[in-house]
Amino acid sequence: MNDFSPYRDNYDTPDFVFDYTSAFDYSSIHHMTALKKPEKYKTIFNYNKRQVVVDLSDCEPEPWQSTIIRTIVTFFCYLFLVFTFPVTCWVCIKRVPSLERIAVFRLGKLQPVQGPGLVLVFPVIDSYMKVDLKPKVFEVPAREVLTGDGAIIEVGAELHWQVVHSVRYVTRVKEVDATVGALCQQCLASLLGCSDQDDLDRRREAIEATLLTKLNETILPWGLEVIKVTLKVARVVKTAEPSNPLTPVMSAIKSALGFPSEHAKTQASMPPRPGGLHAVPACPSEPQFEQLVQVLHQLALFAAQQDEFQGVCATYALQILAGTKDGITVHVCFDQGSVELVRGSDLGNRRKADVTLRLSADDLTLILCGKESPMQVYMGGRIQVQGDWSCLRRFMGVIDKCTTG
Repeated sequence: MNDFSPYRDNYDTPDFVFDYTSAFDYSSIHHMTALKKPEKYKTIFNYNKRQVVVDLSDCEPEPWQSTIIRTIVTFFCYLFLVFTFPVTCWVCIKRVPSLERIAVFRLGKLQPVQGPGLVLVFPVIDSYMKVDLKPKVFEVPAREVLTGDGAIIEVGAELHWQVVHSVRYVTRVKEVDATVGALCQQCLASLLGCSDQDDLDRRREAIEATLLTKLNETILPWGLEVIKVTLKVARVVKTAEPSNPLTPVMSAIKSALGFPSEHAKTQASMPPRPGGLHAVPACPSEPQFEQLVQVLHQLALFAAQQDEFQGVCATYALQILAGTKDGITVHVCFDQGSVELVRGSDLGNRRKADVTLRLSADDLTLILCGKESPMQVYMGGRIQVQGDWSCLRRFMGVIDKCTTG
């Protein structure tokens, strides 16, 4: 800039350093209003994950004015009862049978729970509620639930419950049947969502015990306790999808190599932001090679059980490449229904390979995960084949059946 300019700056000089300190003072509001003693504030709330249940003993004590008025009114009621005893005894005295209790609210204040026996209740200033302590049976309506293996089952439950704390039951819960029924349906849907359809037959007692524990964790503070749970399967709306024996291993390798899981496919995909960084799978490392070998072993066990390999003797050599790194060679040997996987280029005294496949680790991963078929990879020139084509078609047919079934 010109030396004669009134707006001369020295930003381009090497000695200039920016000052990044803020011009604002983020202090107490009292300091901003020119008070001499700024104060710091602290929240009165306690944020934790513990379930908060209001206890009547923790509430504020009754004001002395209310206590005096309630005492005076109660005294006159007793006095009226004495003067009119032959008549009012039929109205004010209640009989409470065994296994029942009665909770009396006198002018809105809860009195000690009474019973069994005779209990005095004033018809004007008292309101009461009887509590039945006998076990009860409640039918939870059946609803459709999705299991972990994709089956849709219409299942209900039968609950046996009882009151274990009369005061909590009276003061903390309302419409018990609807509340407990909705809670049971929610817990049942969450529990069966992590189970398979066969678990309802093989592990029904364990599921019922887990459901019983989850229900009691919630309703015990309400003064209730579930003593027995019985599941009732109304009908099977949709049977479970046939399980693929390679699904667990393929899910592991998809996660290791950066492929999205089946659950992630169902979620709405967000478009990448401009200029954002995206993760790209690198060349397979040694642990990822081990996972590929495990998948091939599971695939070989699956293929040995198929009709195509019954009574067949064949050896397949797979040369797996990894970019600039040295790859590995895996031999899959089928012999009259048995299978053996040999890692390395030397088979020893075994027969030579009938088919040799040469492909990259990324292409093999795409084939095993069902992203591309072996024919698509071959037509793209990314796989080299030598040997018997009939043996190759037999093995590739099993791969297609496994990855698409």
